[in-house]
Amino acid sequence: MIQAFNIEPYPKKLWVAKNEDWEKLYALFRYDCDVSDITQNTLDNEASALTFPRVTDGKGAYGYLVFLSDCCKIQHVAHEAAHVAIHVYEDCLIQLKVGMDSEPFAYLLESIFCKIKEVLEKEEKNDI
Repeated sequence: MIQAFNIEPYPKKLWVAKNEDWEKLYALFRYDCDVSDITQNTLDNEASALTFPRVTDGKGAYGYLVFLSDCCKIQHVAHEAAHVAIHVYEDCLIQLKVGMDSEPFAYLLESIFCKIKEVLEKEEKNDI
């Protein structure tokens, strides 16, 4: 299952894939990072969750892909949400620095966390 979300108000997409085949994910997106060492075994056995920054889909939409494995827990969702939020700030040229107003970042992190959690919980309900 792959679910797409808008990351409002930023012009970015978030795709969350739960238990997807790596060959399918590899074919659906263009990656702006090195994925040569990623295999199905990596996704199935070595990672609870992974974030792929700066991906583009077949329609030209740009954003971030989060993969969730069977063993993904809520703490992994928080971890990957932080990665995505930081990438959004980097890509929008917003600096994270001491003393900054952290409220916009906190709302962004919360929004991303909730989107990823939604996919995790939807899959868990379907497994019951």
